[in-house]
Amino acid sequence: MAAGPVLRHDWFTMQQLAGNRAMASLLAPSVRTGPRAADKTTDEDMHDDGDDGEVVVDDKDGDPAGGTADAGSAVPMGGTKSAGMDAFSVQWASTASEKKATLHIDYAAKFTKDDTHDPALANFRQNAFHKYEITDGPHKGMKSDNSPLHDDSYTRADDHQHALSDQDFVSTDNPGVRHLSPDDVIDYTFSAEEMIIDTSQGNKVIGKRGPHTATIKGKHPRVVDGVPATLT
Repeated sequence: MAAGPVLRHDWFTMQQLAGNRAMASLLAPSVRTGPRAADKTTDEDMHDDGDDGEVVVDDKDGDPAGGTADAGSAVPMGGTKSAGMDAFSVQWASTASEKKATLHIDYAAKFTKDDTHDPALANFRQNAFHKYEITDGPHKGMKSDNSPLHDDSYTRADDHQHALSDQDFVSTDNPGVRHLSPDDVIDYTFSAEEMIIDTSQGNKVIGKRGPHTATIKGKHPRVVDGVPATLT
């Protein structure tokens, strides 16, 4: 009669395995087969340099914005105040390594706050595109191109430190291709332009940086061109 407990144990084991797989799929949504454009860089992508056979493209397109700011709570058009900008900078850097063809971009802005200007009326936009092809190596043949420049869904809601009413805005982008082999020969291009817009004047652009383009080419050590650059 030992078969009963063994069967029950096996049934519970299968239940646990199924639950673990379901939880894993929730915790690691960035895992896909083959190349894809990720809506937003995940914490796993930022810290996982392992080669699991899957090429991952980081591209924020369409990601629901998260953070402290509420991009939809600005004062409606027609008010007595407008948006103003005291400073705006965009800084690029390379974070490429043997398993990554990646970039890091920092945004920082300071908005005007006085009798005629309200920081809550200022918002942030980024137009961007990526293009890559792996011409040799273990992932040869993988490619992606989402040009031309288009809104990739960044707003002030991507600032996780400041509210919409604050004068300061900071955020980052981490575009690139991850989970490469050191022997992958890649031709990667990323272009972006960043803007501050005035929501009280029909999203009028009051500050613009770029467009700027950077490339990462070859196998490790890969050749990076176009960075670092600080646009002010």
